[in-house]
Amino acid sequence: MKRRHYTIILCILLLQTLISPAAFAKKTKLYLLNGSWEKIIIPASDTGKTLLISTPTAAPGFDTTVLMYSKGGYELSYYTDAKWVDTPARMLLPLIVHRLETTRLFKAVLSDAISPIFAELRLDTEILRLQHYRKTYPYPLRFVLRAQLLDLTERTVIATQVFKIKTNAPSDNAEGGMFAAKDAVALMLNELENFIRAHIKVNTHEQE
Repeated sequence: MKRRHYTIILCILLLQTLISPAAFAKKTKLYLLNGSWEKIIIPASDTGKTLLISTPTAAPGFDTTVLMYSKGGYELSYYTDAKWVDTPARMLLPLIVHRLETTRLFKAVLSDAISPIFAELRLDTEILRLQHYRKTYPYPLRFVLRAQLLDLTERTVIATQVFKIKTNAPSDNAEGGMFAAKDAVALMLNELENFIRAHIKVNTHEQE
């Protein structure tokens, strides 16, 4: 009789475990910021200089793996069922390095994450905002990035610029925000390349 009693108790405990809220919890989706990776053959560069890309930083509130959104005003919220595999700032680093390698402007483009060696130039970036707005259709995403190009030989700032990109999300959920973020990053890389091209030419001509 006791054995039967214990069996019933164990069955009840097992059922409680199976029907607990945790059993119905949504699985967190992981998203990655990525881009196209072209095969690169580095020829003799236009400047003969080495460019060091420092690891991007992020403004307070945005140095996180959570996907941020807002429904208006100053309040920030985040999706509970999705997040980035790493912080957007860290995921941005290899994308910037690869994009500027393809310009063939430099003898080498290095990342300070793996190549802490001397370079003539350095590019610093900071994410000021990467936020999905869900209040009204078409659910825009705003990506604001500050970039600063430095001449390490002369110890001077060549140029500083703040880029503002706006893209629209296909939906007002985390997946929609992810797609809008990828589009925004692609546009931002175009802007960053144009920024580098313009100021490297100016700097090179000045030295001549």
